[in-house]
Amino acid sequence: MIMNEVLLLGVALILMIIGWLGILIPIIPGIFVIWIGLGLYAWQTNFEVIGIPLFVLLSLLIVFAASTDLWLPLFGAKKSGAAKRALLFGTIGAIAGSFIVPIIGTIVGLALGMLLGEYHKRRDWDTAVKVSWGGVKGWGIATAIQLVSGTLVIIVFIWQVLTIPL
Repeated sequence: MIMNEVLLLGVALILMIIGWLGILIPIIPGIFVIWIGLGLYAWQTNFEVIGIPLFVLLSLLIVFAASTDLWLPLFGAKKSGAAKRALLFGTIGAIAGSFIVPIIGTIVGLALGMLLGEYHKRRDWDTAVKVSWGGVKGWGIATAIQLVSGTLVIIVFIWQVLTIPL
């Protein structure tokens, strides 16, 4: 590898590590940062190390994983019996929370929004807590899917870099 390629590899890996950590820190769009590292390396090496079919396949995995943040918390809450109001309040709470208290605000806002929305609709704290917990579990599953997907992308990337003839 020439020096420019070593630098490129270093930048790509740093982006991927930041992205992986960003999955755990909601203020950083983690899985997309991993994709940027992958795409930058693939593009700068003219898709010789990461071929176009593999890049497309990994991109689809990343899009799916990223989408889980949008629908799994709502699915978890809905499965727990959430009213539409709880889903709406949870979405608003997650967005507001991410601005008010970066990092943990998204999940706290989601949980509080669902709790208050469900309680406002049904006046039952037990149901409201159950719905809120369902949303939090959905968020946890989404995070796990993103961590596994991000790890897989990074492993495939490293595998491709190490197995390409020099």
